[in-house]
Amino acid sequence: MYFVTSYSQNKIVSNSNERNEFDGTYQIEIQNVRLQPNIPGNILEIVATRRSENETIFYPLDQNIRIRIPSRNEITDPNFQKLELIKYF
Repeated sequence: MYFVTSYSQNKIVSNSNERNEFDGTYQIEIQNVRLQPNIPGNILEIVATRRSENETIFYPLDQNIRIRIPSRNEITDPNFQKLELIKYF
């Protein structure tokens, strides 16, 4: 039996309707599907503080789970396609 815990990606919209850190997306990548991922409650803060202007970041949560955080340039590209929330590799 496999267990997966997933978290939705909620957009945070400012009162002025301007784009902000969370208009992009992130992806939770899981190496071993037999494990129940332990996703921190502050995942949006992790994404916001580690997002780079030009570089995709892979932030490890543990040995088998990491967060893929696309760069600001990547997510603002008109050809950007949102990532699925969870990817198994």
